[in-house]
Amino acid sequence: MMRKFTALLTAYLLLMIPSNAQRSGPATDGYDLKADQAFPDRVVVKWTDSFEDETGFRLFKSSIPSLNYASQVELGANTTSYEDHDVVADKTYYYWVAALHDDSSDTVSEYVSVSTPSIGELPLMDSLTLNGYGYATSLHWARRSLNVLEHIVERASIGSDIWYQVGTAPYDATSYTDPYAKPGEIFQYRLVAVGEYGSATTLSIEVRWPGISGSNLGKSIKHGGVKYFLFSEPSRVERYDLESGNWLEPILFPTEVADFAVDSSGIFTVSNEELDKLSLDGSQVEMVTQWTNSTTTGGAPVVAADDSNILLYKNGYLFAFDKFTRDQVGEYDFSGESIYYPTFEFIPQLNRVYFQSRPHVNFFIKSENGYSVSKGWDLYDLSYFERLFVSPNGDQMITDMGDVMSIEDESEILIDNIEGGITDITYNGNLPVVLRGNTLVAYDDVFQIVGKREISGEVLNIDYSNGEIVVFIEDETSLHGMRIVKVMASDLSSRSDYLNNGAGLQFAPDQVLTTSDDTLLLLSRKYKRVFRWSFQDQKYISPLVLPVAPDGISYDLKYNKLYVYGLNHVNVFDLNQGNPEASLYYGFEGNVSFFECIEGICYFGYRDLVASSGGVVAIDVNGDVIDLIDGDTPSFSIWDRVRRRIYLTDSASDIMQVLQISADGGVLSKSYKSWFNQSIDYRLCANEIDQNGEMMIFGGEVSSNSVVVDIANSSILGEIPYYIDAAFSGENILALTTDQDQSILNRWTGTDFSILDKTWRFEGEGMCLAKFSDGSFAIVTLCDGVPRIYRLNDLSPNGSNLMSSPPKITDTPPKAYEDELFSWTPMVTGGTGVTSIQPIELPAWLTYSEGIFWGIPDERYSGDRSNGGEDSLLTVRVMDERGGWSDQDFNIHVAWENDPPVFQGDASVIADIQGSHSSYPVAMFLTDPDGSESFQWKIASVSNPAIFKSITLTQQGSLDIEYNSRSAGSSRLMIEVSDLSGKTASQLVTVALPEVDSPQLALSELEYTANESEFLQVATIYNQSYRPLEGVDLILSNVASNVSVKSASVDEFGIWYLHYDGVIGVDESVEIPLVYLAENAPSVEGVAISALPGHAKDLGDEVNDRFTVYHSCMMKDDSFVLDFSATPGKIYQISYSDDGISWTPSPIYIIPDESVIRWNDFGPPWTNSAPVEQLRRFYRVEQIGD
Repeated sequence: MMRKFTALLTAYLLLMIPSNAQRSGPATDGYDLKADQAFPDRVVVKWTDSFEDETGFRLFKSSIPSLNYASQVELGANTTSYEDHDVVADKTYYYWVAALHDDSSDTVSEYVSVSTPSIGELPLMDSLTLNGYGYATSLHWARRSLNVLEHIVERASIGSDIWYQVGTAPYDATSYTDPYAKPGEIFQYRLVAVGEYGSATTLSIEVRWPGISGSNLGKSIKHGGVKYFLFSEPSRVERYDLESGNWLEPILFPTEVADFAVDSSGIFTVSNEELDKLSLDGSQVEMVTQWTNSTTTGGAPVVAADDSNILLYKNGYLFAFDKFTRDQVGEYDFSGESIYYPTFEFIPQLNRVYFQSRPHVNFFIKSENGYSVSKGWDLYDLSYFERLFVSPNGDQMITDMGDVMSIEDESEILIDNIEGGITDITYNGNLPVVLRGNTLVAYDDVFQIVGKREISGEVLNIDYSNGEIVVFIEDETSLHGMRIVKVMASDLSSRSDYLNNGAGLQFAPDQVLTTSDDTLLLLSRKYKRVFRWSFQDQKYISPLVLPVAPDGISYDLKYNKLYVYGLNHVNVFDLNQGNPEASLYYGFEGNVSFFECIEGICYFGYRDLVASSGGVVAIDVNGDVIDLIDGDTPSFSIWDRVRRRIYLTDSASDIMQVLQISADGGVLSKSYKSWFNQSIDYRLCANEIDQNGEMMIFGGEVSSNSVVVDIANSSILGEIPYYIDAAFSGENILALTTDQDQSILNRWTGTDFSILDKTWRFEGEGMCLAKFSDGSFAIVTLCDGVPRIYRLNDLSPNGSNLMSSPPKITDTPPKAYEDELFSWTPMVTGGTGVTSIQPIELPAWLTYSEGIFWGIPDERYSGDRSNGGEDSLLTVRVMDERGGWSDQDFNIHVAWENDPPVFQGDASVIADIQGSHSSYPVAMFLTDPDGSESFQWKIASVSNPAIFKSITLTQQGSLDIEYNSRSAGSSRLMIEVSDLSGKTASQLVTVALPEVDSPQLALSELEYTANESEFLQVATIYNQSYRPLEGVDLILSNVASNVSVKSASVDEFGIWYLHYDGVIGVDESVEIPLVYLAENAPSVEGVAISALPGHAKDLGDEVNDRFTVYHSCMMKDDSFVLDFSATPGKIYQISYSDDGISWTPSPIYIIPDESVIRWNDFGPPWTNSAPVEQLRRFYRVEQIGD
């Protein structure tokens, strides 16, 4: 039940910028005094407290613009507003303010004038404007009146005259954004201003949300942790805070913007006509320059900004403007150049801005005198590119075509090529993550793929933040045109351990050596690493990371050390340590040609680049020079341990140097041998001398033959034709060759050089032979770019065939179902030793851990009812301990499951004050994951039908409501909807019918009638509400026991009530005579009378006859009495509400002894406040227990 305690006039007025508030001049005095609100009986003024240590403020007021006759009021310190009630309607007042200090007061502010409106005056409507931006459904208006309480924003479908409230805004607001905008739809909006005497409504405006496609995204910039996106249609900048994960308000442009730049000072935008600067939030705009001459028209302009200048490139001209003074400080004419795709990537570390000028790439270098132009690099070896991505530290650039360049010593060096088709790049530290289409590809520091992730949807942009790759995906249903998906950067590193051990890494070894502890060393110049395969552990162990790019390696068998040599250096690794690190062994300014370690002494050729001299140097284990021989600088070396000789040669000569080594490591003599015009072609491991020191085998230059020579006689004994590598094995020769996708190892005799009957076959392209000190061999092949390693111990004619099959997954994944857990443990067969699985491409919904693939696919991956499901591609690499591997693709079929429709948001209906007929589209809150468009609708339940005359729900999902004019309160409707397959959803809709305003009651003086015991009093009832009153109840309380009222009824508590059953129209009144029977007038004078609308007894949420309130009234002590029928012994609770929608239960329960209960609301603790303090209050009774 509802009880109204004071009259509340609910009206709607429009809020506008005050035209009735004037200043004497600009607010330059520090007070910024302004009129905030103005009504016929009060004025509110506000100012800024920009002072320190003030003791208070003095506010002056006058009816003329002069302080001479102004009244004053003293206010406390830190006061910033004052509400003046000493005003009258329709008059102009002038206000000043001054800060007070102990010694004196500060300067008095400029005055502000404000005119109070007349009684009943509505806000000014003639100059109201309403501007709508359809993209964000953001409404803007001007504030022109001060007599406004709040704003109400209403929305309606196009062509409909039924308006729904979508939100409210404060009295001083000038904008509102509809939070439930539905992109792709068209609405009309209007604004209602609520005031004390009525409402004012704007004309409606049509708002169309255009939607966003990927083609509308122009450019993105990351600055200060915020990502900026430039869109067209409409032209705007979207802003996303990467740190907080929140979208910021978009910045909308009145004209199309072609390009933009962002730095700490602001946003710079360029159109076809002018260059502007905006604050970072877009609130302030300044024009930098505009143009009309022919040299700066046509073409798409490009803008960039450095620490002090704004750079504008347009149609062959580069302009530089001072960022702070806006003065032009430079103009550069490139109209004769064929400039393509100016990327304008400013690199602060290098003070450069790059652009293409085919066939070159140029850059601007900033200097004290402005910008000068230098040629960067030629494009002869590059693909023409349109975009250039620069690493965070400015030392590397990648084009959209996949060319990778290193910026070193102010020059650009092409260092690698990766797959093109790049649409965006972000960096995890300094490691690139590339976007190709909708696939993320992560690379390591040597540009090998370490992980991939496919993203569902049209990916527009990516960025890195706090260990995550933030993916921006086109979404036309989103308010900002994009939705966000975040991928952990660590999840893109499924192959990141390749460089940490070498297993499965694609590389062709540049050199292979064996060690004394059964380990194979594989040099990769590209990766600047020596990978180590341990035959004892049957796996890769930690690689040796080289400090600089190497030329080659050499192993010292005596001390178990590895030497790495290259330009200007020789480094050494002590392999006796667990995780050895490089230390400098020998440094000089020159090149190392060959390197040979013999019994702890290192011999290498050198070429001194400074002195232009060369020779051979011998250095002991401590790095001390033992011997130095000037002269030739050979390239290759062969150690003859029998004769203690080093044979030296290069591929350009058939003359071999012979160094005779002394017992202490020095060089005794140097001589020369000729090998009959047969020069040496150096390869990995081919150069060797047999165990007796009689024969030498090395790679020849002709047709990849291996040549065998008689050392003593300097004669050729024979050739092993067309073999990749060859080595002595006892009296025989092992030779490695390749036949299609297999490597073949044949054994030849060392006498007549014919093939024996033994052949071994290995998978992959043959690379080299490597011989261990025990006479066994390692064979290295290359299978799909990954090294495969084999150990050959059995050299007998009947030895086993070492051909082994790679590991493979032999089963297939099961079917996956939408929104259900998928799990698959693959079965692996083949391979050697322990096998492992490494995902290469994982569907976004799938995870791999501890040998199990698992995940829950949602409707994005299951298709729809038209196809019954979709396939998700899974690519994995299966590896064994020896490096054997195979890549396999699997299609996991995700079966479609019909999903129920989904309601989004809260639905509520508030009837207008007239309680007229209305329609409400519940369907606007409904979405269907499977794209259904046909539904069955029904009303499942109605909690309070009393407020409705009729209510229906159309099959289009629209509520058609006709209200009961004698009712008020709220009702909860349960709406159910089902799709074609029977899946259902429900939505609770709250419908509130506002209370009609209580009638205004006026009582005449008591009059004597002809009968001395009768007294007459006339009650005049005025209908001040917005709809007719169908009846009025007069409640008479405090009636003395010796007094009675004619035509009225009395209850057992002595409360009298009289019901008038006629209709009182809007703004109409009726007179109801009250006749008291009493002995004298004083007996009647204490009667309290109140008037309620005739529907008072129908109020409430749940309607039940047992709980129907049949009587209520206000008592003289301002408490409220509620009488209702009840069952003795049951437990009841009273709930109360200020709006009939949100209810608060009273903490005091009622257990009646009788069938009639009287409950008094005295305020706390029965309710949270006394009834007299409220504008209105609803009550309802509930039984909560037996």
